Amino acid sequence: MTISKDELLARKTELTTNAETIQADIVKSENQTKSLRNNLNAMAGALQQVEMFLISHFQSIQKNMQKENLKVG
Repeated sequence: MTISKDELLARKTELTTNAETIQADIVKSENQTKSLRNNLNAMAGALQQVEMFLISHFQSIQKNMQKENLKVG
C-alpha cells in the first residue's frame, strides 16, 4: 500500500489544525484558571475583612458592656 504525497499533506494539515486548536484550548484554560484564582483571592480578602469587622464589632460591644457595668456598680 502506497500513501500519496497529497494524502500525507492533507494529514499534515489536519494534524497542524488539531494541534493549533489544542494550543488555543490550553491558553483559554490557563486564562480561565488565572481568572478563577484571582476571584478566589478576592473572596479570601473579603472574608478576612469581614472577620476584622466582626472582631471590631464584638470588641466594641465588650467595651460598652464594661462601661455599663462600671456605671451600675
